[in-house]
Amino acid sequence: MKDINFNDVIFIDTSKSPLIIIKFKKKTIELEDVKLVKQEELNAINNIKTASVIIYEASEVEWVTADARLEYIKLIKEQESIYDLNVRAHYFVLPSKFLKIVLNTINRVFKPKIRQMVCNDLTTALEYAELDKEVIESIV
Repeated sequence: MKDINFNDVIFIDTSKSPLIIIKFKKKTIELEDVKLVKQEELNAINNIKTASVIIYEASEVEWVTADARLEYIKLIKEQESIYDLNVRAHYFVLPSKFLKIVLNTINRVFKPKIRQMVCNDLTTALEYAELDKEVIESIV
């Protein structure tokens, strides 16, 4: 399966399915961006018929507005059952200390059940995600 989605906010690559790579292209993420990202992410998850592994590559992001952070938490809670069934792990590429603090804060509020790992670079995230992908493929 090869499905690459492009817009002004993100680039989604599912060519390595069940691995989904979401690369953020904007430096500042705003409320409407979060809504778009979560919708496009759900579309990608629904197109893959097995459990997914998601990499969020956010090395270009410098700021996430307060309303965008709140919307992200709200959408995660609303979509929790979909993620629980369809996502094995999340990998976050976050070289920014600010984004690491934001994610930590979101996790304290949301308390996600899905395994997460924060990496400083895409290469490391891909190495770990590929291991998850192999496990998924071995059971399907």
